[in-house]
Amino acid sequence: MNKAKYMTLFMHIVSAGSITKAAEKLDVSKSVVSHQLKRLEQELGVTLLKRSTRKQYLTSAGEAFYQDCCELNKITESAWLQAKEAQEEPKGKLKISAPHALMNTLIIPALAQAFRGNTKLNLELISSDTHQDLMQEDIDLTIRIGLSDASNLKQKRLGSFRDQVCQSRLFPTLDGIALKGSSEASFSANKSIPETIERAPYIANSWQGKEITHELSSKISQKKQHLTFHQTHKANNLQSCIELIEQGFGIGIVPDFICRKHIKTLMPVLEEFELADNPIYALHPYQGITPIAVQMAITQIENALGNLSS
Repeated sequence: MNKAKYMTLFMHIVSAGSITKAAEKLDVSKSVVSHQLKRLEQELGVTLLKRSTRKQYLTSAGEAFYQDCCELNKITESAWLQAKEAQEEPKGKLKISAPHALMNTLIIPALAQAFRGNTKLNLELISSDTHQDLMQEDIDLTIRIGLSDASNLKQKRLGSFRDQVCQSRLFPTLDGIALKGSSEASFSANKSIPETIERAPYIANSWQGKEITHELSSKISQKKQHLTFHQTHKANNLQSCIELIEQGFGIGIVPDFICRKHIKTLMPVLEEFELADNPIYALHPYQGITPIAVQMAITQIENALGNLSS
């Protein structure tokens, strides 16, 4: 027996004042309501209603049971309403993970645009360059660089950015070499230029490894050049890498939109060449209806990425 269903039925019978009116409200036949009431009383082993041709009366057991049915209905309606409201206004916990390079510079500003002033939403942010298990870690949304092969997750391409090989503008690591604005012709004709760059001290993020190869394409001819660097210094987050580059410890890659913010201290190396595009994806574990907070976060992050390239 579906207890909740029968308790709701009984509440309607009492509230309506008769089996006939309850049947009309529930849009079922009178015989169905009468049969289900009889089955309920048989299941409970107690008489809930005394009925005459014109009126019905609650027994003492029926009165107590009716109050419990009303209480159950209040809880059910409240739960139903709260669940529906969860798709109308973001509230509760929203747990998001993203790479170090994107969290402070892109994700948090986007979240501020989406949820500023919302006192019902609690953000939990994880900055990590490793991929977490969204189900195991109870993560609602993760932002990743590159397409994921996780077939159990929904993913959407939000945009992209490019890394730039940078050096310090204040303490240039490759001082004396015409790198900024150098042409493809000089790059091809003078083999000492790439060799010199490859010998430069290199600031690596912890995910890059000890030997790093970059493929650069000419913006003019699309001709590709490969440069291989060996890790000199290492840091486990982008901000520390940038600080080391700015202080002249070596060269390293920095996302183009961040490099533009550090224009007074960072200088791109080989500006007429570019690294490959880095696509950014949003992934979440919701297979059915996506929570409104996740939808809003994805939309705002996508807008923020669009603004970076405009």
